[in-house]
Amino acid sequence: MSLTLTLTQARAALDSGFVLDLTPPLTLWLREVNPVTGPGEAFSMIFHAPAEPALSQQTYRLRHETLGEQWLFLVPLSEGGEGAVYEALFNN
Repeated sequence: MSLTLTLTQARAALDSGFVLDLTPPLTLWLREVNPVTGPGEAFSMIFHAPAEPALSQQTYRLRHETLGEQWLFLVPLSEGGEGAVYEALFNN
């Protein structure tokens, strides 16, 4: 079961991996956590991953060592030879 992430929890997970159960598993690395304008506690999480496989915009179940299972709606920001960048937005 997923929990609602807070800005503090997200920042504590910086530079750690979130694993997507594919064959083989794909690790997305949390590289940035940024506050955004919005009601409540709004923030974005920026993930870096290998360029392949490219992920489409949708909700994915990711596993994290300390945060457990999370369902995150990922939006591709860029894709290229050096890897892909994805964003998840939160508004608690």
